[in-house]
Amino acid sequence: MPNLFVSYDLINQKNYPAVEKAIKECGTAVRVLLSVWYIKSDDTHIAVRDHIQKAMDKDDRLLVINAGDAAWINVLPGASEDILSNWSK
Repeated sequence: MPNLFVSYDLINQKNYPAVEKAIKECGTAVRVLLSVWYIKSDDTHIAVRDHIQKAMDKDDRLLVINAGDAAWINVLPGASEDILSNWSK
């Protein structure tokens, strides 16, 4: 199961609830920064991108990264523990 990081920019409409719902549907999702999420998913990074993109407008931006290793500091409260508890599963 890949460790994915998702980052997005919503440009005009800014439908955050729809995008966040789509992200959470992809697997165990943890918000680590305001528009950056960690996802432990059964799906590939391409499938996750395609799923989230359906909730976005044409002018929005999306980046999905399949990560092997990561390091962080000062992420949102609880995010570090949630990532560590899911990373090796």
